Amino acid sequence: MSLFAPRLGTGPAYTSSTDEMIKLPGTLTFYRTPGLVWDSGLEIDTHVLVDDGEAVRPGHTSETWNTAVAGPSLSRGGGSRTGDELVFAGGGLFADGVAGRAGTDVSATGTVTLAGDGKVLATSEITDCLIALPERCELRAELPAEAASYTLRTSMSRQSVLSTKVEAAWTFRSSRTAKRRPLPLMAVRCAPDGLDDANRARLGSLTRLPIWVERGRGAGPVKPLRLETSVDDGVTWHAVPVAESGSGWTALVRNPATPGFVSLRVTAQDGSGGGLTQTIVRAYAVGPAG
Repeated sequence: MSLFAPRLGTGPAYTSSTDEMIKLPGTLTFYRTPGLVWDSGLEIDTHVLVDDGEAVRPGHTSETWNTAVAGPSLSRGGGSRTGDELVFAGGGLFADGVAGRAGTDVSATGTVTLAGDGKVLATSEITDCLIALPERCELRAELPAEAASYTLRTSMSRQSVLSTKVEAAWTFRSSRTAKRRPLPLMAVRCAPDGLDDANRARLGSLTRLPIWVERGRGAGPVKPLRLETSVDDGVTWHAVPVAESGSGWTALVRNPATPGFVSLRVTAQDGSGGGLTQTIVRAYAVGPAG
């Protein structure tokens, strides 16, 4: 059994069950029956976040929502191939910096493109994307049966303070399948330490940046990542060393001494020959404490 917890609304947040008004950032307390699986979600203006559901145990737990970095996630799937048909929903580019979350922004607009052998095979303009209705922002393409290399690219822009433009470009090989199979894609997730409630780092500080990779079925082990940062919205980029840490990686990012934003670009390769270049413009803010 799966129950959906009340969501936070736009502007001042509310619980749909009690109409209790709070300001953002703020705190809500839910009383949930143990032993059930509860799905949770958050809506802030046009930005929608959902999780994969969690079985509730007796006791008190807490979780934080809408933390940087908002970017691509494979929590709700990353496309598939059935026979010779490829299907990919391109709108899930705005999950927050917590594992197991997916996110989209209804106001974001963009394009999904599939190319092979240097030629564009299919393209789709996407907007008004919803997690519950992925077909609104789907790209569909008929592919040749034989194995071939492809590049799948999605890009969306939105009017927001953070993650104003998110792009992901995957390379992978695919051939005819006997049944539905997920595409061997990856998503790079980041969760900066030490940000305030407005997702801001202190001026001139060092931000520890944990990084992990979500892999679709068929994607091989991830090779060392390349991380670049920008403080001018992607006009110029600078490489940042990345060190392996547990099952992921960690980087130390030097923040500018003046208010602004840090953008992130990550390049990754996996053992199956696939790759990903992922760019998030204005991943988190830098400024004085509010």
